[in-house]
Amino acid sequence: MTMTTKATSSSRSTPFQISHLVTYGLEITERDPNTREITSVRCKFCIFSGREEKLGHKRMRRQTTVLMTWKPPYRAEKYRNHHEAQHMAAWTAYKALTIVEQQVYFDDKMHYKNTLHHAFGPIQTPLIFKVDALIVESIIGNLFFHPDDHGGISQTNALKLFKLNIGNSYTVTLMNPLQFRLAVDQIAIGLSFQQVVAVLISLKHHTGLILFQFIKLINRSSSSWLC
Repeated sequence: MTMTTKATSSSRSTPFQISHLVTYGLEITERDPNTREITSVRCKFCIFSGREEKLGHKRMRRQTTVLMTWKPPYRAEKYRNHHEAQHMAAWTAYKALTIVEQQVYFDDKMHYKNTLHHAFGPIQTPLIFKVDALIVESIIGNLFFHPDDHGGISQTNALKLFKLNIGNSYTVTLMNPLQFRLAVDQIAIGLSFQQVVAVLISLKHHTGLILFQFIKLINRSSSSWLC
């Protein structure tokens, strides 16, 4: 047996890393009946979020609903490449969560095939805002959070939404315009941040709409002042 053959055999026998189930949003689909070794895993984002339209591309055919699966050899870059190509918005939101939040992220989600998005197609035209640095750093970064939370995980994750530009400004890209507009409308009619969060969580539960960091920002900032 050549060294190349040995290397290939070794890579195929590498066991699946259980931690990747949470890290990359996967579920086990098959095990070897004798050894109980994991022989197949699949993408939970395909199951619960569906595949996203690529920004800037007009699709001529309906997006595929085939669930992505992987078999040995298991490589983390394969999961990342798939998520970045097919689930960019959901994957970006998922990575910003804590490990505890990731562990329950899919618990209350309905299968994508049962959602309105599956029937009518997702809206994936993002909203991009340029925001003055003073607003981000002083108002959002400071006033939105209790002083005890400054420098903490909640504030850090919220500020990850904003990308610093040259010229003392930030850019924020909202991947779910519908959810953003719903939140703004509800705040405009007098709902509190906590009430907006409750309404959108209920909407997500019944329609399958994804909960993005914009709602996390409202929830965490308002909760920090209520404590």
